[in-house]
Amino acid sequence: IDPAFVNLSAFEQFLPEHRPFFVEGADIFGFGGGSGGFIQFGNAPQFFYSRRIGHRPLGSPFSAGQFVDLPENTTILGAAKLTGRSPGGWSIGVLDAATARERATVLDTTSGTRYHDPVEPVTNYFVGRAKRTLHGGNDGYGFVVTAVNRDLGVPTLEFLRTAAYDWGVDVRHRWGHNTYAIAADIGGSYMSGDTVAIQATQHAPSRYYQRPDASSFHYDPRRTSLTGLTGDLYVDKLAGTWLWGAAVSTTTPGFELNDLGFQRRVDRIASGVYVAGHQTRPGRVIREATAILTAAPSWNYDGDPIQRQLFASSFGNFRNFWFFNLNGGYSAPVIDDRLTRGGPVALTPRNWFLGAGLQTDQRKAVTGGVFGSYNSDASGGWFWSASPQISVRPSGALSLSLSPNFSGGRTTAQFVQRVPDTLATQTFGTRYVFARLLQHELDLALRLNATVSPTLSLQVYAQPFTFAGDYSGFKELAAPRTFRFDAYGQANGSSITYDATTATYTVHPDGAQPADSFTVANPNFRTRSLRINAVLRWEYRPGSTLFVVWTQNRAGDFADPSFDVGRDLGRELFKDRPTNVLLIKFNYWMSL
Repeated sequence: IDPAFVNLSAFEQFLPEHRPFFVEGADIFGFGGGSGGFIQFGNAPQFFYSRRIGHRPLGSPFSAGQFVDLPENTTILGAAKLTGRSPGGWSIGVLDAATARERATVLDTTSGTRYHDPVEPVTNYFVGRAKRTLHGGNDGYGFVVTAVNRDLGVPTLEFLRTAAYDWGVDVRHRWGHNTYAIAADIGGSYMSGDTVAIQATQHAPSRYYQRPDASSFHYDPRRTSLTGLTGDLYVDKLAGTWLWGAAVSTTTPGFELNDLGFQRRVDRIASGVYVAGHQTRPGRVIREATAILTAAPSWNYDGDPIQRQLFASSFGNFRNFWFFNLNGGYSAPVIDDRLTRGGPVALTPRNWFLGAGLQTDQRKAVTGGVFGSYNSDASGGWFWSASPQISVRPSGALSLSLSPNFSGGRTTAQFVQRVPDTLATQTFGTRYVFARLLQHELDLALRLNATVSPTLSLQVYAQPFTFAGDYSGFKELAAPRTFRFDAYGQANGSSITYDATTATYTVHPDGAQPADSFTVANPNFRTRSLRINAVLRWEYRPGSTLFVVWTQNRAGDFADPSFDVGRDLGRELFKDRPTNVLLIKFNYWMSL
């Protein structure tokens, strides 16, 4: 079961894989990853993201009706995987899967007509990975190829790409008795489809080709294909008391992996250098520790600086085997080419951040820890999080853990919407509306693992969750390449009124001037949920297993943004209507 979350960004949420078929042997399909140093680029491409196979249908029904039954997932018609290693150092992984055409059922109660609209085409997914290790694992090289082919069949699915092909080559080398390391990788992508599909690709949050002030690329509505490249280079000193490293990474604006891989952004030239001190000789208090200082500047392909960060961190173990970490950093003002979500670039104010964590000896029957972070920026925004943890293992057959996460923050410029207006000449004929957002979140994760006997076990996971977002202070970006805003009701003679009946704001952006008024739906929200997953496993005979899985999901969404833990995770949580799923699966081992 996936954890509950709220995603207020324009980017897709990354979710872990749980299906055994895709989890087993997944490490063979890994690509790149650096040379073992401390620089890891946060937006590095992932060529194979198995959650693409069997995902929720991407289309929407087009027939008119009052009731819609949309499939939760795409049916996997069949999948085959081959993984293995040879005596010569080769590791091979090949996976192929086909998914079915999915249809949504739409019921028009007025006429009694039932429609079946296609929402996902027949699709084939392929990934092949080969890598070889040499000289005792010190050297290696490999390649990866992926392919996605869709049989759209109907015009309503032409927003999907018909074909997508990606490739990559990676190499690594160590020398000086494993003291020094170098690693590099390069990859490319090609996709094709109807003009509607490639238009959507150009508009995607990872690239925003429609950005009006971009100089290194442009939006072309007639395109039927798109290509791109990516590459990384790492050099590190990995042994000794003093360590160092440097890395550079680039991804062109046209690079695209999200048919079978995962990537949040392209159009980036990233770099990083670090120096680190590593203490391995136990002292009176600390058993071992590492301290790192990192500088990480990045640019987009227009040459705008999009990151200028100085980061310091330390981690290690005390003599009693408690673990600690401490980190902090400073980010200078830089250009933000994603804030307006396809509009002109803006500015990100300088910010500071601090994090710390402490964890007890994990060998004990009772363990605990606490992790926290805080950051603030020059505009008055801030964010904090605290994550205490406790785990109890009274015996080798029973373990119980509780991992709550508390967080809150204030974002001074949360994107709300864009409004076309030819009079908004400063921002290329569009008003980009923002608001101040106050948010609070509480996430409780509870896990129970019980082994009744060598053949019978029970796993239970429960996650109560609540999140509230309160929007206020609506405004619009005043000019590109700035973090200045014109507040409605204060600047340029503008006014803003609220109609509680329709839950909408009406904005007159320039008072008596000729600009048209527009409305903003009240974006305030509160959500809560309870997710429970229980798995009973019984090996009723050697090699033959019975699984009983019960899943319950309760969820409620509200317009009231008040944050009340006692109400949402206590008094009213079980008032939300549950959805229960019971799954029974068994396999039987036959000896031939």
